Amino acid sequence: MSLWKDIVTTIKLVRKPTRDEFWLSTKITFIGLLLVGVIAFLVHILMSLLPP
Repeated sequence: MSLWKDIVTTIKLVRKPTRDEFWLSTKITFIGLLLVGVIAFLVHILMSLLPP
């Protein structure tokens, strides 16, 4: 039952993010995805240049 108390307490503390907070987290997410994509692309290019 302690889990349910923790869940209820967390839900009571949660608030909707402001537009600025939401935009910041969106930018950070897209930058992270872009970074992972660039790294994967570079690894793909590197592996295609190496002989089998």
